[in-house]
Amino acid sequence: MDLLYALSTLRKNPAVTLVIVASLAIGIGANPAIFSVVNALLLRPLPHPDLDRLAAVWLHPPGIGIFRDWPSPGQYIDLVTGNQSFEQMALAQSRNFTLVAINPSVLAACSAQSSLLRMLGARPQLGRLPSPEGVAG
Repeated sequence: MDLLYALSTLRKNPAVTLVIVASLAIGIGANPAIFSVVNALLLRPLPHPDLDRLAAVWLHPPGIGIFRDWPSPGQYIDLVTGNQSFEQMALAQSRNFTLVAINPSVLAACSAQSSLLRMLGARPQLGRLPSPEGVAG
């Protein structure tokens, strides 16, 4: 009886029925899409053969209250010359950029030394990786 009552009510109000069906369709369709993004970005480990050998080095200057600070180029050179723990080191820094278009959006980007790609084991599908000597080298 309840099912027949629900169906007759939905038939009498087609606008409400359309909103309900659209809400269910969006919810059911968005769920696998969100899961695939979360699975790819958060649940799976990085595709690196020696993941337990990677480390990120942050500076912690207590005087200015920044918990994770990027090293400056001079501090990075000091870290590299005094390094006795790491096989390889590369400087990388993430930044947010605003793409100004019809709808402005914020993009996350990373600027890094060319040696970072080799250190992470990147293999180009076409061409070659950037070299430390630059484009002309």
